Amino acid sequence: MNDRRRLLMIAALGLVGLLALDRLVVAPGLRAWRAQSARLAALREDVNQGTMLADREALLRGRWAEMRDASLPLDPADAEEVVLQAIGRWARGNGVVITDLIPRWRPHPDGHQVLECRASAQGSLVSLARFLHALETDPLPIRLEQFDLAARDDRGQQLTLNARFSGLQVPAAERRGP
Repeated sequence: MNDRRRLLMIAALGLVGLLALDRLVVAPGLRAWRAQSARLAALREDVNQGTMLADREALLRGRWAEMRDASLPLDPADAEEVVLQAIGRWARGNGVVITDLIPRWRPHPDGHQVLECRASAQGSLVSLARFLHALETDPLPIRLEQFDLAARDDRGQQLTLNARFSGLQVPAAERRGP
């Protein structure tokens, strides 16, 4: 009977020891391992993104140089005139009627000035899509920031476009060339 008690006591102490080992060593070690694996995965993703960005550096720098060179004129009135002429060109070329246009200057956090325009236009789906394409592909540094379409008739043949886009004005110190 004494040997049996001793054996049960050793088994019980062994199980308590294994439980303590699990709670104090194994479980925290596994949590730390998983956390480290997650950190490594995030770092690998950061490295991959950095590598892709480094690979695209020449393309991005070239695009920025194009935008900087095609920047809106420094005089606000001239800049607004350039944008208004471009909007008129895009509208006429695609059969779109501009019903409302509100330009507004706002500072950008990096020191550039931005001419933000809110425009309303009317036309067919095809003409409005072509208008937006012309806006996006024009050499002027214009970016479409938001737009929505609404039907003006029951069949959806005539639509109204409300868009917000902005043009970049780079300071003279950052421009290259004449």
